[in-house]
Amino acid sequence: MADVARAIIKTAATHGFWEVFNLVDTWWAPEDEEGKEEKFRTGCGDSLAKAIEGGHLAITRDLLEGYDCDYSAGLDLALKLGRDHAAAEIYQSVDDPYMVGHLRWAARHGSMRVLKYAYEVCRDVSLFEAMGTAASRGHLEIVEFLLEKCKYQLLRVERDRDASESPLAKAIMHGQVEIGKYLYACGGYADCSLDDVKVVVAARGPLELVELFHKDGLYDASSLCEAFEYAGGGGKVDIMEFLQTHGGCTITSFEKAFMKAATNGRINAMDYLFSLDGHTVSTTFTNQAFVAAARDGCLDSVKFLNGKKPPTNTIMGAVVGGRVDVMEFLYGNGCITSEKVNQVFVAAAHTGCVDVLKYLYTEAHASPSVVDAAFERAADHHVASAVEFLLETGAVSPGAVEKFFRKAIHGQWIYDA
Repeated sequence: MADVARAIIKTAATHGFWEVFNLVDTWWAPEDEEGKEEKFRTGCGDSLAKAIEGGHLAITRDLLEGYDCDYSAGLDLALKLGRDHAAAEIYQSVDDPYMVGHLRWAARHGSMRVLKYAYEVCRDVSLFEAMGTAASRGHLEIVEFLLEKCKYQLLRVERDRDASESPLAKAIMHGQVEIGKYLYACGGYADCSLDDVKVVVAARGPLELVELFHKDGLYDASSLCEAFEYAGGGGKVDIMEFLQTHGGCTITSFEKAFMKAATNGRINAMDYLFSLDGHTVSTTFTNQAFVAAARDGCLDSVKFLNGKKPPTNTIMGAVVGGRVDVMEFLYGNGCITSEKVNQVFVAAAHTGCVDVLKYLYTEAHASPSVVDAAFERAADHHVASAVEFLLETGAVSPGAVEKFFRKAIHGQWIYDA
C-alpha cells in the first residue's frame, strides 16, 4: 500500500492535484497508532520538493503536517526558488525555535541559503558546531561567512571546548588544507587550541602547514619533539624529515615516534627510523614495540619487526587483543612458545577473545587443566562468550562445571550457556 500511495502522492504534488492528494491521504489512513507511525516514517520521498517546485502551497503544508520530510532540503529549495510562503511553512512546521536542525543541515551540505536564513536566531554554541562541520566538509564559503559575522562569539565558545573540536583542528583532521590555511591566516582559532593543533597537524599533514607553523615560530623545543612523535604515529615521513632537521628528533622523541609508528602500523615511519643516522633501535626496544603492536593487533607491524629483529624469549608472553590473524602469525612463527601458550589461552578467556581461544584450542591443543583454568577465569569475570565456547568444547571437567554452577547460584549469575 505504501509504495502505491507514495507514487500517487508524488504525482499529485508535482501537478498540484490537491483533491487527488487528499483522497489518497484519506484512503491511506491507518486507525492504529503503529500504522500511523509507519505511515509518517515512510515519508513522502521527493514529493515535498515537487510541491515546492510547482508552487503548490496547500500540498506543501499537508505534506509537512502528515509526513516525515527532509525539511532542510525543502527549505533550501524554497529559498533557491524564492518560494517565501513555502519557506515560512517549513519554518513553522519544525519545532526548532533556534533553527539548530537547519543550521546543521546547511553546514553539512554547504547551503549558504539555509545558513543565512537560520544563523540570525541561532545561539553561539550551535554556530560553533556548524563552523566545525563546514570546516571538516570543505565548505569554505560557509566558514568565511561565519568567521566574518561572528568570529569573537565563536572563539569564546572554542576556549571552553576540547582542542579537537575547533574548526581549525577539524579542517586539518579531514584534510581540508585550504580551509586550515584560511582559518590560521585570519586568526580563526583560540590560542589554547593552536597549542594542540600545531602538534596534531604533524600526524595529519600536510608538510606545508607544518612549515608554515614553524616559520611563524610556533614550535619550541618541546613541541618540536612532540610533533615528531605524532608524525611517526601518522606515518608522515616527509614531516619527520623536516622536524628532524630542526631539532625535533631527540633520543626520547625517537623512541616515542617509533612506538607510535609500531602501534599504528606505520611501516614507512619505522623503516625511516631504522635507517636514521645517529640513532639505533635496540633489541630491547624492538621487543617492546613488537609486544605493543601484537597487543594492538597491528599485524603489518608485527611482521615487519619480526623480519628486522626476531623477538627474544623475554616477550614470548605477548597477549593479543582479539586479532586471531596476529595470533596465527605469532604462534606459527614460534614467537609464542608452547610453554607460554597456556598463559595466552587463559588471558584470551579473561578478555573474551573467542577467536583466539578457538585457534589455540584447535592448533595448540590446550591441556585439560589449562582449559579448566581458562573456564574459571572467564566465569569469575562474567565473560559469557568465553564460558559458552569452552563449555561447547566438552573439554571442561565436571568438577570445574560444578564449581561454576555453585558460584553462579551463590552470586545469582545468569548465562545463556
